Formats: sequence, structure tokens, C-alpha cells
Amino acid sequence: MLTPDYYEDCADDIIELYAQLDEAIIADITRRIIKTGTITETAKWQIKQAQEMGLLYDDIISEIGRRTDATDAHVRALFEDAGVRTVQYDAGIYRQAGLVPVDIRQSPAMMQVLNAGYKKTLGNMKNLTLTTANTSQNAYISACNNAYMKITSGAFSYQEAIRQAIQTAAQQGSTVLYPSGHIDRLDVAVRRAVLTGVGQTCKEIGETNAIEMGCDLMEISAHSGARPSHAEWQGQLVSLSGRKGYLNKDDIGYGTGAGFGGYNCQHDWYPYFEGISTRNYNDRMLKQMNAKCIEYNSKMYSEYEISQIQRRMEREIRSAKREKVAYQTAVSESSGELKNVMQEALTYSNSLVRDKQAKMRDFINQTGQQRQYFREQNYGRVAYSSVSRSDEKVGKFFNNAKNKLTGNNYLNIIDKFSKNISNIENNTVRSLLQRTIKNVEFEKSQRQHSYFSGKENKVYLLNNIPPSTVAHELFHKIDKDNGITKGKMLDESIKKDYENLLKSAQKTGLSIEDMLYSKYPKAFEKKGRLKEEYRGVSDIINGMTNGKVKLGYGHKNDYWENTYKLSKETFAQYGRFMYDNNPDVMKMINEIFPETTSSVSNILKAVELFGE
Repeated sequence: MLTPDYYEDCADDIIELYAQLDEAIIADITRRIIKTGTITETAKWQIKQAQEMGLLYDDIISEIGRRTDATDAHVRALFEDAGVRTVQYDAGIYRQAGLVPVDIRQSPAMMQVLNAGYKKTLGNMKNLTLTTANTSQNAYISACNNAYMKITSGAFSYQEAIRQAIQTAAQQGSTVLYPSGHIDRLDVAVRRAVLTGVGQTCKEIGETNAIEMGCDLMEISAHSGARPSHAEWQGQLVSLSGRKGYLNKDDIGYGTGAGFGGYNCQHDWYPYFEGISTRNYNDRMLKQMNAKCIEYNSKMYSEYEISQIQRRMEREIRSAKREKVAYQTAVSESSGELKNVMQEALTYSNSLVRDKQAKMRDFINQTGQQRQYFREQNYGRVAYSSVSRSDEKVGKFFNNAKNKLTGNNYLNIIDKFSKNISNIENNTVRSLLQRTIKNVEFEKSQRQHSYFSGKENKVYLLNNIPPSTVAHELFHKIDKDNGITKGKMLDESIKKDYENLLKSAQKTGLSIEDMLYSKYPKAFEKKGRLKEEYRGVSDIINGMTNGKVKLGYGHKNDYWENTYKLSKETFAQYGRFMYDNNPDVMKMINEIFPETTSSVSNILKAVELFGE
């Protein structure tokens, strides 16, 4: 089962890629309007427009092509992560019923569903995206024609006509055209395609798994803010075979765009066994989810209604930012009086963005909703980096590393790491480390610590480090290549583990340091300092407490001010844990970081599936 929060965020990295495309298209259209707008003679103007129209089409196709590999990688990784999470959640219920669940990788039926869903979604996305070349052409032609008519009629100055053309193109460019004739913004269409594709695939995986396990009943999840038609059946039991006394698949619209598993649906289902399982929702709870309990501007709204108001305000902010991108391009591409007009338009556009953001802040303050800054962004911040995988053997890689890491100590580090990697019991970790080391270079570190450089794709090593540090740095590379930290895949688990750690300490009346010392005395060199093999535990707790709790190993306090650092270091420390596979250390992290340990395991399985 996937949670509504997972559905809410799962497409963010993919949207970033398409948001960059959105910006590139708007900027391209703007540049060509500026070029075409400088011609006043009708015949020459028509020739220039036709030329620019063709070039615009070619440029957009090229932009789409440049992002294809990165998009494919993100979509595949997302589907595999979602599939693993779905089966992992349901496995707990099957075990409670005395059954032995099957790993998704060991089920040809579930893997077939996963691969078919991934390919279908990717195909839908590609077909939709390619239509942007035509819709952008139309937006450019329409904007130029309107500008030309306004200029030649004398009703508008040349500068004002061009300004209006750019404003119109900023809103009409980078849209997609559905076969039905419906038009949507590129980011909206991509989000719908991804979320719907993931949802449909994982629901089908859940159903396939249930059939294989002999389970007929499924309980539907429930959440506040469900659309009214879905609120009618959320939290209810469904019989896959259509037994009387329960809802059937037709009752919930399963397989339709408007029903369960349809467009943007954030509901899911999971197995239910009569006499064993307990219902998660009662009528009172479901009624409360749909109550009008949120006040905004002296009027009461349900959570669904308030979410729709927030979505509208987010669209308005994105729209204002699109105009800002267009005018920024226009200022840089124009000169003379036209440049002055574009600068004025840009200044107004900046103020419009600020005004809409102020309205959003007021909305958030009144309603207590969570502001989703990502949904207000119009263009991406992070580009996915894909590294090709070599077919060379691990041994050849280590020979290359030795050539760069001269000196006995460095050779010993590489040799120890090389020998031990084949002895790692966890098949997934062994496979990932063997895969990753083929695609990274090693050099001596000139700093006071070892580190991984994503820009250079190099691991820099200090002298006399334990081999587990190599695993730690390689996990940093795995993180970067698969967008684990950027995708916030560990954030919620780390938060839960820290909250539970605090509660455990409070129950004993001790500080976190003293509570751990009393529970795991053998893990400490002395009070306040963990042994070397537990250094990863110390670093994670140091990060959880923003540097306040120091158990011998960690970072400077200001290091943790960066939002991503805690997840980034936590994931890398699990590389150290799993490489060493010290039973005492593993026991400790399973007990104090159970949520994070489970999430890391699921993530690694998804990354392993993603590999060649």
C-alpha cells in the first residue's frame, strides 16, 4: 500500500525535469517573437515567421530528446520503489495471517505488472510531451499574428504589441494536447500521468499478490480531502470476486478514469482477512474526514475544498512566474525602447509574483495548511545525473584505483575492501557496491577527511582509513545517482526514529546519551564516546539533534543546517553498517532506528532492480 503522502511527493523529481523543459520552451518562443517582431514588411515577416516556426519545432524536439534518458531513469526508479513498498507493506499483513509472502522479484506475475505499468506510463508521457512541439508552434504563430495585426492597425505601439504577445505566449506555450482535444499545462499533464500510472500499477500489483496469496477481501485506505465521489467508498471493504455483502470492483469504479485508481487517485488497498484483520476506519472517523472544519476568510470548508483553493493559488503563482521567465528573456534579447518596455513588464511581473505569494502566506496562516513550495516553482533546480555502467570486472577497477593511490597504506585499503566485498552477506548491498565501484575514480584526499565529489565522480580517500569508509563514500554516489536524498525518501523515517528515541529517553528520565549508555554499555569506549565500529550511530544521532548530542563522532554544528545533510549522511552510514555487518552494531541500529533501517532496505532493493 502507498500512502497519500507518497502519492503527493512521488512525481516531484520528474516534474523538475519537465519544468526545466517548460522554461526552455517559453524562453525559446520569447526569443523568436522578439526576432520576428522587428520586421514590418509583410512578405519578409511571413518568411521570417515560417523560418522561426520550423526552428522552434526542431529546438523543442531536441530539448525533449536531451531529457529522455534522465526521464526514463527517474520513472523506472519511481515505479520500482513504489512496487517494493507496496509488496513490503502487504507482506506484514500476510505474515499476521500465517502466510509466507513472496518477494516482488520472485513473482513473475507481479514483475510483469510492474514492467507493463512502467512502459505504459512512459509511453503516455512521451506521446503527450511530443505534442508540446505542435502546441508551442501554435502559441508562437498566434502570438506573432496578433502582434502583427495590432502593430499594422495602429491601435497599439510596436513595443506594447510585442509585450502582450510575450505575455500570451508565456501562458499558452509548453502545453500538451490530449487526443480528446483537451489542453493542459505540461507540468499538470506529467504529474497526472505519473501519479495515475504509479497508482494503477501498484493497485494491480496488490491485487495480483492477493490472488496469489488466496485473499479475496481488500480494505481501501481513507484520507482527509478526498474528492466527494471517492469519499463514498473510502475505508470500505471490497471483494475481488464480487461476493455479496461487500463492495465489488464496479462499485468503486476500478478501471475507470474517475474511480478507484483513476486520474490523480491517492487511495490504495491492502489485504483483509476475516477473523484476523481489524478495520482501520469506522463510520465516525470517515465522517470527520469530510467535515467542513477549516475556516478561511470567515467561511468554513472541508479539507478537500481547502486543498482545491490551495491548488488554484499555486497555479496562479506558477503562471506569474512563467511570465517572469518570458520577460527576463525578452530583456536580455531586446534593445532600445523595446528593452525599456520589457524591463517595465519584468518589474511588474516581479511585483505580481510577490503579491500572489503574500496571498498564499495569508492563506497558510489562516488555515494551518502546509505550504508546498515545490508546487509553486515553475522551473527545475536539479538535473538528474545518469552514469553508464561498465561491463569490466571489479578486479580491473581495483587495478586502476591502485595506480592512482600509490603507497602501501592506500593499497592496503583497496585490497581489504576488494577482498571483503565478495563476503558481504546482504546480496543487494554486495551487488550495488560491485556495480558502483566500476563507475567511480579514486584519488588521494588533500583535505582532512575522505569524501565523494559528485561533480568529478571521484572518491577522495585519506590514508589509514577503515575499508568501511570506502563503502560509506560509495553509498554517497549511490545516493546521488538515484536521487535518494533529493527525493526525501528517508526524511519521514528519520523523523519517526528520532521522535521514538526522545520518547524512550524521557521514559527513563535520562538524556539520550545516558539512556544509550545504560542500554548498550559494551558499545562505548567510555561514557560519552562510542567505539569506532559504532561511529555511524554517533554521526546519525549527532545529525538528528542538530549537533547537540556528541558521542565521539559527528560533524560541526553548522554542517547540519543544510536540509539534505542528515538524510545524506544517514544513508551513507548505512553503507558502513552493511559493509561491516557487525552483528552488535546491526542489532543496535535495528532497535534504535527501525523505521530508517526498513526504508534503507526497501530503497536498496529498488535501486538494485533499477540496475542493468
